[in-house]
Amino acid sequence: MSQHDTSRLRKAWIIWFIVVGICVVRGALQPTKSNCFPCYQQGGQNWAHGNDLYAAVADTCRYSPIVHAGFAPFSMLPNSVAATVWRLFESVLLLGALAYWMRVFVPFDDRERSRVLLLTIPLMMGNLNAGQSNAIMMAGLLCGIAALRQERFWLAAIAFAVACALKIYPLALVGLFVIVQPRHLGPRFLIAAIGLMLLPFLLKDPEYVARQYGRWVDNLVDDDRSNWPLVNGFRDTWMLLRMTGLPINFTAYRIFTLMAGVAMACLVFVHRGQGDRMLEQVFALGCCWMTVFGPATEGHTYILLVPSLALLTVQAMRGDVPAWINKWIYFAIGSFMIMIMIQATPLIHVPAFLVSMPLGTLATLRVLVPLMAQPAEQPELLRMEAQCAHS
Repeated sequence: MSQHDTSRLRKAWIIWFIVVGICVVRGALQPTKSNCFPCYQQGGQNWAHGNDLYAAVADTCRYSPIVHAGFAPFSMLPNSVAATVWRLFESVLLLGALAYWMRVFVPFDDRERSRVLLLTIPLMMGNLNAGQSNAIMMAGLLCGIAALRQERFWLAAIAFAVACALKIYPLALVGLFVIVQPRHLGPRFLIAAIGLMLLPFLLKDPEYVARQYGRWVDNLVDDDRSNWPLVNGFRDTWMLLRMTGLPINFTAYRIFTLMAGVAMACLVFVHRGQGDRMLEQVFALGCCWMTVFGPATEGHTYILLVPSLALLTVQAMRGDVPAWINKWIYFAIGSFMIMIMIQATPLIHVPAFLVSMPLGTLATLRVLVPLMAQPAEQPELLRMEAQCAHS
């Protein structure tokens, strides 16, 4: 490892810190623009005052009571201070988890590690800029998979439970990991998740908390955006189907998404004995389902795929994957970059331009299925062949 490569990695981290600083300052100076935090702050105030947490559908209705309790400390601060502390808090968690994940899953030299890190910046900074809680969910998932790889099962279980407390759909990903590690992860995750769900009963009147859990479930059911205008609805496969005009009702689509999840679970079960490399692919596979087939995919939800897509891109550059797969990987990363470029333009309100991320995710899924069947030694053989071809 050369000193120059180490310097590249250090510079990549400095760029990340600069981006975080810009997001924090921007959020403090423009607290009402592109900012999800006021909703969280209001949710924390409702919890602190014992109000109904779920009066507004599609506001903080997808967050469980324990998450509202977590918002409460931020609601006690002045708006600009609270917004600053919130973004610093989620940035520390996200970058710490990203560093942990890279140390465990990116066994390249520092030059290539810096490439992975730089690729995550444009694809993740939107969540930090908006103060989106997805950044904390992503931190929990990255920490969980890295801990699982190191067989730190309690840490993995707690990290996954935190992610699932924020958004319920990461349960699908945890389910895939339980297929790989049923005895070590399953019981621990169950204990951690139940513990988190019971914690609010120690903080507030049990009757109030029980009522809020019931309201939470009701609002999850009532938050139906399947017929919203395309620019305001969820950005998933259902959006693609609506744009094609195919005569498919939403119930049939939900059955299809469940079947897709079952098919992925079967794929993981068949290939579950392939070693540590399997965890990385299961993570990407689960994130694909949560985005294109999941129950609540917004633009910011695609942060879930960022680490896997950045790693796949660098693996393609290294020659670790078959050459025919490279075009799919580059198409996927290109689709994500296109969406980022039009984010601040009027084109973001044109439905035709919203398809890039779902299509990029489907391309990633096209890559993962054959890679999961690839022998463990295949990447090294492919890299040797590529080196011979260029010599």
